Amino acid sequence: AEIQQELRAVKRSLQDGSGYLGMQGENLQRYLLQLNEKENLFLSQQLQGVSLGNGDVATDFASPMREAPTGPPKPFNKEDLPSVVQHMCEYEAVPQEAAKALRALSSLAYCDAAGVGGHDRAVNQMLRLLASHSGDASVQCNGMRALCNMAYDQPLALKKLCGPGVMGAVLAAASRTPDAKDRLGAEAVQKAGEAIARVIAAETCPDGVDPSGPRPPSALQESQSPLAKFFLAVASGNSENLAFVPPLFSQMISNEVATVGQVARRFVELGPTAIGQGLALGWLSLARTLVTTDSCSDLPQVLVDIGGIPAAITVMEQAAGESAAQLVGVEALSALVGNRLSGLISFAESGGMQRIEAAMANHRGDVALQTKSIRAMASGVQWTPDVRQKAKYDPKRGIELTKEAMVAHADSAELQQAALEALTKYLDKMEGSKAIVLEEGGEGLVKVTMTRHLGEKPIQQWGRVALDALGVDKSWAPPKA
Repeated sequence: AEIQQELRAVKRSLQDGSGYLGMQGENLQRYLLQLNEKENLFLSQQLQGVSLGNGDVATDFASPMREAPTGPPKPFNKEDLPSVVQHMCEYEAVPQEAAKALRALSSLAYCDAAGVGGHDRAVNQMLRLLASHSGDASVQCNGMRALCNMAYDQPLALKKLCGPGVMGAVLAAASRTPDAKDRLGAEAVQKAGEAIARVIAAETCPDGVDPSGPRPPSALQESQSPLAKFFLAVASGNSENLAFVPPLFSQMISNEVATVGQVARRFVELGPTAIGQGLALGWLSLARTLVTTDSCSDLPQVLVDIGGIPAAITVMEQAAGESAAQLVGVEALSALVGNRLSGLISFAESGGMQRIEAAMANHRGDVALQTKSIRAMASGVQWTPDVRQKAKYDPKRGIELTKEAMVAHADSAELQQAALEALTKYLDKMEGSKAIVLEEGGEGLVKVTMTRHLGEKPIQQWGRVALDALGVDKSWAPPKA
């Protein structure tokens, strides 16, 4: 959570040019890349005591790497699994030798996925190498090749490869964005995606099921579901680095590995589990990502149809004290509703507007949340009377919260513009709104905003429209300094 908070702070600093810890420009950009790499490493090390089989087998990420034997690297039998594993252990500190051993492991897994994947020491050491050499493309590529080959065995995928240790490693690799010239890095990303797809296929398209036919409902409990474990692993990682997820599902759906309904249903059902595991922000971030991409165009509507909007509102409600979760939640709800009538009805009937209103009231200091919420609340003026009734829409409260945000964040040009736009919508569409806007110095508030942001043309334009609607001479202009 601390890494994610710092990532958000650095990105905000890059956007507004304010600097962070004395760094700006290229130096700050390099620091951001370092933080992303740190987050990827953390993701691959999430659970150090992870059971891989029936026994309590744990991968050791904490102890330092052992020194390699002196002299030239020893030869090893690439066709003998114990010999390969021994080389992986003895030369774990040498990335070239680690990559060489992982390449041999991949070849063995291609011939015997169950045998290699069932060797706890081999899997443990492979995960340790991937975590220890997170920046080495050759290690990552050969490790992902090995995992991809192991994942061909569906019983192995269900019992072992969907665990948090393995899932963390493949997610860390899949979420990277290697340089265009980094061939091995690009292949590592590709193989990680293939490994994820094969693991998930053990649930969504088990052996014996016709991929082109209807899929039977999953018989797996949530705790056994590779798809559920994938979603939870993603939600527990870097919530701002999720762009790889929609294309991955798009490819899986195109290849008939999974259906849109399978993906959407399992994700929505995970809402309560995400709350219980403290993953509200991650779940909401993933929801936002899944509905704001063109990679999987059918998914947003299906998410709406099976209850994605009330699920998101419930997650927001349970994380009411987290401003970051509320902000992402508002964005996710806006995207889920989109231009879908079914989404709007679901939002209205589920109390979505009250949830946004509560987020505004509880987190008055979060300027981004206030800005998004001002826009969202003002959108209700466009609804039909029956939808406003279902939503229990209260324009008076929307106006009051908008004015309070204007006072609290007087220096934010983005918020002030959103607020002036919102006020003009209320004044244009909602009967009786003029008196509410004018209460407690509303006219003066508009004029002060225009004066403070004299150089912002949109603020001047919207301010004049608002003054005209209030019956004030729209030719009024703030005094020049």
